[in-house]
Amino acid sequence: MTTLTTGRAQAPRRPLEVAGPRTRLLTAMTVLALLLGMPAGWAVVVAGEGGGAPATASGVLLGNVRDSAGAVVEGAKVQVRNYDAGDVRLEGSTDAEGRFRIERLEPGRILAWVELGDLIKTHDEVITIAAGVNRHDLLCPRREIRGRVLSAAGQPVAGAFVVMNGGDFSAATRERHTGPDGTFSFLVLDGWCTLFVDAKGFRPYAFAPPFRVDGTSRDVEIRLQPAPPAGGSIAEVRGKGAAISGRVTGLAPAELAKAMILAYPPGSGHQRSADLDATGRYRIVDVEPPGEWDLTAEAGAKKMQRAVNVPPDAGREVEGVDVVFPQYFAVSGRVRNANGSASGHDRLTFDDLGQADSYSTSIGPQGSFSIALPTGKYRVAADDVSDSLPNFSALARKPVVVNGKARRGLEIRLDATGRIAGQLSGGEAGQPMTDMTVRASQGHLSQDGKVDDRGHYEIGRLIPGPSEVRAWSGDGDIAAAKVNLPANAAQTSVDLSFRPGPLTLSGRLAGFDPEAHYLVSIERAEGRYDSHLIGVNHDGTFSRSGLVPGNYRMEVEDTGMPLEAHWPLYTDTVDLLSDRSLVLNLTFPP
Repeated sequence: MTTLTTGRAQAPRRPLEVAGPRTRLLTAMTVLALLLGMPAGWAVVVAGEGGGAPATASGVLLGNVRDSAGAVVEGAKVQVRNYDAGDVRLEGSTDAEGRFRIERLEPGRILAWVELGDLIKTHDEVITIAAGVNRHDLLCPRREIRGRVLSAAGQPVAGAFVVMNGGDFSAATRERHTGPDGTFSFLVLDGWCTLFVDAKGFRPYAFAPPFRVDGTSRDVEIRLQPAPPAGGSIAEVRGKGAAISGRVTGLAPAELAKAMILAYPPGSGHQRSADLDATGRYRIVDVEPPGEWDLTAEAGAKKMQRAVNVPPDAGREVEGVDVVFPQYFAVSGRVRNANGSASGHDRLTFDDLGQADSYSTSIGPQGSFSIALPTGKYRVAADDVSDSLPNFSALARKPVVVNGKARRGLEIRLDATGRIAGQLSGGEAGQPMTDMTVRASQGHLSQDGKVDDRGHYEIGRLIPGPSEVRAWSGDGDIAAAKVNLPANAAQTSVDLSFRPGPLTLSGRLAGFDPEAHYLVSIERAEGRYDSHLIGVNHDGTFSRSGLVPGNYRMEVEDTGMPLEAHWPLYTDTVDLLSDRSLVLNLTFPP
């Protein structure tokens, strides 16, 4: 089969033939096309390729590409592919009058979209193609982000490096350098965008809130702050938001020289980082928004974490946040299966419930392992690095204790046999129960289970003690409960329901953008944990039934917002009372 790309018709290579009727026909059509002056990007196609068999009826798609103001769009690339078998793709481009033409389309449904410039790719549109000529115009809304980069004093900054991250599903990234007058521009679709700017002699501009392009182009102005002087104190670095400062200790000088410290914001978004000076001091700036941040110091395989609460008041400076690395001790030996044979897994994880993170090392030949651990009591699990979900680990019933000295010649048996079972119910109508996911978490270790077609689940090979069992349904519902697996019992049970109650939460978003991709999430953490993702309809309404009474934390987000700058657009708490459902009208800036 020959895949044809408009712009130039191509045929498979074949031996030289004496000119016959078909060859003369092709030549005549080519000459005719040249004489008629077909626009660039249009193709000449001859049906009935090869073997003399009757030609299969094919379709032609032609039309215009226009923007939201009705103006034709020149130089746009129109892409199409079969809706049911997406392996064949054809394309064409628009001429000065916005016209395109794509031939040799198999009758049926196709997906069509338009690409223009660096950051524009429209959503797929389903079009039904019949044999013969089909006419269909396509929409390509285009906006321009026009900006200027200035110094703090208002002087243009030439040659600044500007990165635009486009949101939506493409999440495209493009780069520019500012001109002599500090200007730059990007052609984008409606949606969320973020900007990063870096220029010599200035502090990088980043971590600003994303902005939404909606209906019109936008002009932005960016002011850069001067970089701290060479050799200046860490305390001289300033940022727009809060700052976290402190000292990292407990590392050798060589380790300290390679160490790094990072801060992760609440929820998701850009991490912040800072250098350490020769004494381990650091200062992380641009800490925005307020809330609980996760601070992580890393030095090779060593890692320490702690939570830092950043207050919301202005001028906030969180000082004295020290990260102390403990002394580490060598631990080595072999890991065996319950029957004494060498483990076939390739990763061994040690988890201390009193620490912020777990430690992992690779498993070598014959189950050998070696790792450095601080003092603590560790639960142990083996799994495979290459595992994709679900992940079925093997856990050791007996913990490993490190108490101020090295431990060598250990034998770890993967002999945990505890089991949690129960029934899942209340899933989305029509969803196979076997598509649901269930998992038991014990500290930082987790073990997946299996669900049968009746919703019965079972999670095996667990360690006695407290666990949290969590289940996911296909429409975004999560149900979870805490359960204790007794040391003297091989099994315990807990049932989970995704929609266990009689109440309904519904509402409408006021001032919403109909082109955005809103999602409402609610979460109840009292007693049994459960959360729900609620899609928003085209008219801004949303609804979820099957809820139990309680206090819920609600967030509204736009899933088109770039992931690296993602945060909720609206946050609140709502109370569902036992005797009535609740209707809300939410207003937030678009």
